[in-house]
Amino acid sequence: MKRIVTFVLVAFLISSFAFAGGQKEESSADGRMVLTMTSSYTKEESATDNTRKMPRDTILEYAENNADTLDLQITEFQHNDYETVIQARAAANDLADVFIMKGSWVKNFYDSGLIADLTGYVEECPWLDEYRDGLFFPATVDGKIMATPMQFSTTSIVFYNKDLWAKAGYDEFPSTWEEVFAAIPKFEEMGVYPIAFGNRDKWQFNSSWISTLGPRFCGEDWVDSIIEGSEDVAFTDPEFTKLLEFVVQLGQSGLFNPDYSVVDNQNASSLFLQGKAATTIDGYWNVEYMASSATPEVLENIGFAYMPTIEGGIGDPTSASSGCGWFCGVNSSLTGERLAKAAELALYISGPALSQRMTDVGLVSTCNTPPSEGVEFDTLHTNYLAFVDNATSTVPIWDANMNASLIAVMNDQFVELLAGRTTPEAAAEIIQAEYEATR
Repeated sequence: MKRIVTFVLVAFLISSFAFAGGQKEESSADGRMVLTMTSSYTKEESATDNTRKMPRDTILEYAENNADTLDLQITEFQHNDYETVIQARAAANDLADVFIMKGSWVKNFYDSGLIADLTGYVEECPWLDEYRDGLFFPATVDGKIMATPMQFSTTSIVFYNKDLWAKAGYDEFPSTWEEVFAAIPKFEEMGVYPIAFGNRDKWQFNSSWISTLGPRFCGEDWVDSIIEGSEDVAFTDPEFTKLLEFVVQLGQSGLFNPDYSVVDNQNASSLFLQGKAATTIDGYWNVEYMASSATPEVLENIGFAYMPTIEGGIGDPTSASSGCGWFCGVNSSLTGERLAKAAELALYISGPALSQRMTDVGLVSTCNTPPSEGVEFDTLHTNYLAFVDNATSTVPIWDANMNASLIAVMNDQFVELLAGRTTPEAAAEIIQAEYEATR
């Protein structure tokens, strides 16, 4: 007889108390092992977003396949609430046995002794060689692998309306920022925003813009050194200050919809899909949002491009920030068979079982998995796959690889710079102070 998987969608107002108090049970009344799990993949979000649906389906598949011996108790939180919930539970030392987590949290959780070392389990994983290169890097601390990758995320994609840019005099999206700025008056005449932008939650500018712009100004070696916590580089270096000067220019240029600071990235995509903006810059998750929100005619008119080049820049002009931003971690309190089972779960939901699902809906995932026989993709997904394949290099996603506290300070300073309320020099000093405190 099939067992029922236990999972609950907890409303945000009570989420912080979902597991508070009491001893966690290790076995159910019928003798099965009990593992708790917190997930940011909800049934509601999965209905329209394959980047949420495929991980959720893989988790539920594992639970069903192991239901005779395992009672996997899953609590789901809406994605926008998830960070607040998990950080609060981490502070209370009340994490679930298995939990989805950001790469930028790994170092803090490791230093606090909250997550288990999965190195041995990863090294013995039968599909280890199938994972894409570099995905475990953000989850590796002191040579130990502390979590498994849940995605291959390209966070910086230029989506552009081919018809609107043609009316502005461009056969394709401009390859330089000088051309983009020069097009602003043409879009103003059309009554169209050049770029739809939503930075209400602050992460979007860092993840989708700075992760790719950073290496263009500072160089990839500089970025790698910052991620490693090197004392040989600093956020007060001239190249980073120049990047901040460009941030100020972006904010004052008239490129964006005026309400960008109070709307989110999906609101920005809606403006773009309605033809009210000529461009939006976002991540791979936006492919699914667009696919579920627009008519085929609108989708056929969407082009893909790389971030424009910088005059005098030093980075690869066809690079895109890519890697893994979300991982699956295991509670350090687990031992013996429960730790082994939790590690098995973390590897299963991040491996070929997930990747096949993602590949078959036209998304790139954790493993190099070819699509199933007979699978065909629409134009939007075909163009996305070509965008990923044609990128000559990838650069790290800043908010997946740098310390979470540093990213929070950086995000706040980007908000101030875009609004013209601070100077590049002042922002650089504040960011550098946090870097020195957290490296």
